Amino acid sequence: GAWIRVRTPPDAPAVTGHTLAVCASAVFLGRTAATVGAALYAVAALAGLPVYRGYRGVHKPTIGYVVGFSACAWLAGSGKAKPLAVFLRCCVGQFATLLIGSVWLIFPGYAETLPEAWTLGVRPYLRGALVKALLVSLAAACGEAVPWLSWRAGKWGLGLLAPLLFWRVICSDPVQRWIQWLDETSVADVWAWEPRGTKTD
Repeated sequence: GAWIRVRTPPDAPAVTGHTLAVCASAVFLGRTAATVGAALYAVAALAGLPVYRGYRGVHKPTIGYVVGFSACAWLAGSGKAKPLAVFLRCCVGQFATLLIGSVWLIFPGYAETLPEAWTLGVRPYLRGALVKALLVSLAAACGEAVPWLSWRAGKWGLGLLAPLLFWRVICSDPVQRWIQWLDETSVADVWAWEPRGTKTD
């Protein structure tokens, strides 16, 4: 999820796939496995392992969010895997992560008050959180409609195979070039693009 970055309009921060991966693992692999996995990810990041895209370790402003992934996994993975319930739990879990991350911004001095922390660390990410919760709930709906695609396959080992295959696809050169293009291209650049050989005023 750290390698997925979608460039939003220039006045908003980039949306990553961190909480998308956390919510998906909580829903399809179970609350316990997802919470332990999120905790191990936080330990790896804080220890300086290259689990982020482009740099080692974790930046100080994002420590609170990384620690909050465990809370997101615990909340998103509790309950039945019905699409509407999954959507609501993923929203609650991501909101908890954003709250923990925004409160952390006060300690290093990136924000001085709670309202400022809310403005910097929560509000810009709410729309992305809704989209990611919707994606996970749609996946749960597909699993409910086609039982052999559901989380029950994890009992036969496919729960481990699917993340490995997904990771292999994400790390492939074509996908990485596409992700890099998304990371370097803003919405304004896309709308301003014109074929070669044309002239504008």
